[in-house]
Amino acid sequence: MKKKSAIFTIVKNENYFLPIWLKHYKSYFDVSDIYVLDHQSNDGSTDNLDVNVIPVYNELAFDHQWLVDTI
Repeated sequence: MKKKSAIFTIVKNENYFLPIWLKHYKSYFDVSDIYVLDHQSNDGSTDNLDVNVIPVYNELAFDHQWLVDTI
């Protein structure tokens, strides 16, 4: 039986590293299994992507419990 898996990242205004990250993981995952959690980007870096983009918001800069709950 083939195992099903997915991958995600969380970003905000990441126009430099997000394309590099996507290029790498598209080699290993189907685009339907790649998720970008977009924390209010306003630079266009998450517009028109061919992967799953999910808007998220948290007022704290770093909150492990929020991330666990969100995932």
